[in-house]
Amino acid sequence: MADKKMELIVKVNVSRTGAAVAATSVNTVGILVTDSVLTGKSEHNDYRYSGEDEVKEVFGDESEAYEMAKRFFAQDTHPSAIYVKKADSKSSDDLIEAMGAAKLVDVFHWCVVLPTPSDDTTKIAMLSTLKELNSFASTDFKMVHAEFDVGSSEEEDILVDLYQGFTSNSVTYSGLTASATRRVAIYAHDMTIYDKDHIGVSVTSDRCGVDPARGTWAHKELTGDSPDALTKGQLQKAIETGYNVYTDIAKSSRLFLGTTCGPTDFIDTIVKADWIKFRVQEAVFKLLQTGNEGYGIDLDDNGIAAIGAEVTDVLTTAFKNHYVMDGYTVTLPLFADLPAADKAKRKLSGIRGRVKLMDSVHTVLDIDITAEF
Repeated sequence: MADKKMELIVKVNVSRTGAAVAATSVNTVGILVTDSVLTGKSEHNDYRYSGEDEVKEVFGDESEAYEMAKRFFAQDTHPSAIYVKKADSKSSDDLIEAMGAAKLVDVFHWCVVLPTPSDDTTKIAMLSTLKELNSFASTDFKMVHAEFDVGSSEEEDILVDLYQGFTSNSVTYSGLTASATRRVAIYAHDMTIYDKDHIGVSVTSDRCGVDPARGTWAHKELTGDSPDALTKGQLQKAIETGYNVYTDIAKSSRLFLGTTCGPTDFIDTIVKADWIKFRVQEAVFKLLQTGNEGYGIDLDDNGIAAIGAEVTDVLTTAFKNHYVMDGYTVTLPLFADLPAADKAKRKLSGIRGRVKLMDSVHTVLDIDITAEF
């Protein structure tokens, strides 16, 4: 579990293209709902549910919580439990308050169904909501998976507006891609026809049931969800914009694209970087207690080397897990070169790790085959 207080003792930054991110346990999943608890029932077990029937018992069989839980537990692989948190509404303030609830374990992936905007006023409000959710997720080590009903082409176009920005009354509103909304993934699905489906919950369950950092979130087949009959043009629009869809291609149902705020920001990339940070932080924090048979780590070159070895061990595991490519390095400062002010305060800085995150193939282009006669 994450402990944000650990940042005061061990601070680890994992940067990719200049953006620092932070991590926690990366395979816990929660859902945010506004359902009322049934009369005479109370949420139990720290809001942790190990089966869909437990959710039904608390919220009823007509609740959004139950439908989402069914999709979660229906996947061939899924975590052992889902966390359910009731928000007062689906405003950004209430959702953020619910995600930050102290009673819950530190859930990393939060799933929520949001209302599809219908006009410029509600589009502006939704842009603000998604940006505020992203801001919270960036500082509190979360990922938010937001589902939208796109039962019509107009609603699909609204998603493009949210990503790319739109103009109204001669004022241009910055979209999600322009504002680097990297910790909110959006899922577009016809939830009017398929009102029991939750493709965001299903893919999050599937990926977190195995290893959410390894490989890709795209090209996954979901259990219990119906694919949308997208045209080539609609799929192209999703690819160019960056929202996630579930559709049939070549008689195979697949989820595309595994991205967050744009076509080049992938969920697994964020999770990989998060995993590295949290594991390094955890390993070094433990070493400060247990090093030298429990006496602590000496502030000298040997102590610096011991901490460097822990960092290397984490990166070696990351390589074995296919999170990073071969050729990762760890460089250490010499004790003699540490700033005098840091030595006086017993602070160690200057350890540098360098890795290249392992990506997955999403599209194969230009395979040329020459047939000779």
